[in-house]
Amino acid sequence: MCPDTSKRDSNSVKDKGPSIWLVLPLVFVAIAIVWIIVSGIFYYLTGSKFDESFNGTNSLFSALALGGVITAIVLQNRELVLQRRELEDTREVLKKQQEQLEAHTQAFQKQNFESTFFSLINLHHSIVNSLTVWSFDEERHGRDCFELFYKNLQQHYSEAN
Repeated sequence: MCPDTSKRDSNSVKDKGPSIWLVLPLVFVAIAIVWIIVSGIFYYLTGSKFDESFNGTNSLFSALALGGVITAIVLQNRELVLQRRELEDTREVLKKQQEQLEAHTQAFQKQNFESTFFSLINLHHSIVNSLTVWSFDEERHGRDCFELFYKNLQQHYSEAN
């Protein structure tokens, strides 16, 4: 039997690792600290001018862009996991709908057969009830005709033997 997937929560993906919103600020803080330390050491060692310190800024923005790309990949991976789960759920629902449709079709076929069968029985009863047989001395209607048919058949059989 399949496990119940209706209890799945879209937030259960977050249980697999730390939230991106917790990791992202930590990455930014770490990059800023490294940039401050590197630019301070660079300025102390070289005594460079203010415009040369923008090289570190370029590195910072490159690192932030890389962090953004990594974040996008992680978020896209989570979306793909959720999409796969949704697709599995959709398949299960479609399978159940197909089973219900088959059961409904069988019930409809049975109902159609029963309706036709009882309609034929009613037709048979109406034909039997409308029978009328005239004999030499009597007239019979409906089911009483079969008694006369039986007597005539017995008589012909006994004459033939």
